[in-house]
Formats: sequence, structure tokens, C-alpha cells
Amino acid sequence: MKKRIADLTPEEQQAQRDRWREDQAQRREQKRKAAYIPTAEEWSDEFAVTEHDKTLNVHVKQFLGKVEEELGHRVGSVRVITGSREYDYFDDDGEYTVDRVARTLLGLKKNWVQEVRDPNGEQVSGAYFIDGCSFASDVIASVYRHGLKQSPMFAASFRELLELLSKRYSRLRDQQTAVVRAELAGNYVYEPPVLPPPKREPKLVSKTVEAKPEPVIPDVVRLPIPNVDWSQLNRDLDEKARRYLDGT
Repeated sequence: MKKRIADLTPEEQQAQRDRWREDQAQRREQKRKAAYIPTAEEWSDEFAVTEHDKTLNVHVKQFLGKVEEELGHRVGSVRVITGSREYDYFDDDGEYTVDRVARTLLGLKKNWVQEVRDPNGEQVSGAYFIDGCSFASDVIASVYRHGLKQSPMFAASFRELLELLSKRYSRLRDQQTAVVRAELAGNYVYEPPVLPPPKREPKLVSKTVEAKPEPVIPDVVRLPIPNVDWSQLNRDLDEKARRYLDGT
């Protein structure tokens, strides 16, 4: 039976006031946290250190392995039409699509969804934005490009994901949600990418160039000095040289 305030000792009254203050402080902190919207980077970093992230990584690895087992080849083999020819190449977008489906589906079922800002939206599993089915409409084309629906497990998981997203954003009537609903109704038409034929590089034609001899340029060119009597100049120079040697 609780005592009345008047029946409490001063010490008991103070202890009760302290507990009340602590309770009020906790309530205010809970309201503050509930009102705070983390940035996408903050929540992604926070989610990455949780056990949920470890669970997802194991799930995605097992999911990918089962899909490849059912397909009979590695996810990512793509056939592309180039003009009138077809060729195969590897595209890692296939593995990325499997990761998006597996990680998003489990995150939605576990309610690992957080409203974030910078950019604004709903982020699931600390990784992908799912707002307005724009995420799913982008995945659909990739699913068809890689033939992932040939895996029964992937096809079932992919449909379950689209149904959850369509229900979550049922109020929307934009192009992305229309694509998702078309896929669920079996009316989606996939158009494979058609690339232009490769350009042919012009052939290089070798030309024979005749070598021409270069003109020989003398090292020193002596120019004639006009109106000079060279014989007299030489005699004058010889006379001056003789006097210099005689000391006269």
C-alpha cells in the first residue's frame, strides 16, 4: 500500500522527487529521439554495426548461391544485340540486383526501415531507398535483362517484394508504381537494349615519300671586301712585323 506524501519522511519525499525527475528526463529523451530524423549516412553507419546487418550478409550470400544453382550459371551473363549480331558478356549488375531483392525483402519483413534525410526518404536495411516504388521499377528491367525469373526461388521472392511495395505505396499513382503493378498483373513488356553497330575505323594507307638531299652549307662564308689592295696591305704588315721583331 502506497504511503501518502504527508506520511513520508523528508528523505523518502526527496527520493521520490528524484525518481520522478529521472522518469521525466527519460521521457523527454525518448521524445527527442523519436522526433530526430537521422541522415542516410548516419543510419547506414549505425545499422552496419548491428547483428541485423550480419544476418543480412549471410542471407544474401546463401540466396545468391541458391539462385545460381537453379540458373546453372553465374548471375550476370548478358546477351546483347548489336546491329544484326548477338554477343555475351558479364555484367556485375546481376549480382547487385540479387542483393537488392534479397536485402530489401528481408528488411521489409523484419521492419528494418528508417525515415532518413539528406537525401530524404525511407531506407531499408541501412542500404536502399524504397520510396514510391522507384527502386522496384528500376530493378524490374534488370531482372529481365539477366533472366533471373528463371530461378523459381528468385521469382517467388521478387513477386513477394513487389507485392509488399505496391501495398506500402498504394496511394501513389505515378509512373514507377504503374510499372510495378504492370509486372504484378503480367503486363510488363521488357525491351532489351539495342546498341548501334560499332564504327569501323578507316584503314591507314602508307605513302612512299621520296627523300631529297639537303643542301650543303659551308661553315664559313667569306664575303669580298671592295676596293682593297691586298698586295700593298700584305707588304705593310710585313714591314711592321720586321720592325717589331728588331725592336725599332
